[in-house]
Amino acid sequence: MLSFNHLLKEGFYREILSSNLDIYIYICRNGSGPLITSDFNFIDVDFYVEYRYSDSVKALYAFENPLEILLNISQSSIRTVISSYSVDDVLTTGKNEIQATIREMILTRLEQQDIGIQLVNITMQDSEPPICVQSCFIPVPIITINFICNFLN
Repeated sequence: MLSFNHLLKEGFYREILSSNLDIYIYICRNGSGPLITSDFNFIDVDFYVEYRYSDSVKALYAFENPLEILLNISQSSIRTVISSYSVDDVLTTGKNEIQATIREMILTRLEQQDIGIQLVNITMQDSEPPICVQSCFIPVPIITINFICNFLN
């Protein structure tokens, strides 16, 4: 059973799975703005990036800030992948495929950088239109239901 032990700093959480294995979670929220999809729509997406230190010495001494490198790689991969999917795929059916593609991209880039951090998992949590355009998305199901009801009658 996973339990949060403490907040390391804003956005970073530490989870202990066993006495000798630490898993850290970074929650990627779009503080830098919404993402743009392939059909030029804006969308807000939250991700949980789970990682662990595979080589503590390398992470501590070889790089000034390996967590910032992980964050930049994650955000870059998320933006690249989201921009190749439509807003409908991101909001509904494409979440698993998007997660898998982002995971592979991050793993490849972490292997190239060799910063002493290993990706454990990446999970797409919430995806929703930005607040300023949410009202445009809400009526669509209602209109669709009304259209179907009128068509059947």
